[in-house]
Amino acid sequence: MLFRAIYDSDPETGRKRINRKIRDELERRQALDPDYICDYFGGQRDALRASLANAMAPEYGSKIDRRAEYRKRMLESAESSLRALDTDYLHLLRLRSNPTES
Repeated sequence: MLFRAIYDSDPETGRKRINRKIRDELERRQALDPDYICDYFGGQRDALRASLANAMAPEYGSKIDRRAEYRKRMLESAESSLRALDTDYLHLLRLRSNPTES
């Protein structure tokens, strides 16, 4: 999702190059083989969309403020959960931003 707008605005030659990278990586990992994708869960095939981010990150990663995006998504997720629970507070929510911090 983070790279989708960049991908969509890239010229066709750029999208083809990225698609080639994705295809090559999926083939290398044999990720499209029937034994790899057994539909363990309903969205497993859709999970391959992460390949777009993996292919684009080295070249386009500096154009995205991932920290701000992930923070925004975490807050949206917490707010959605609060609405679903019909409450307006959490007793505790701890998110580690750095695995070496305690």
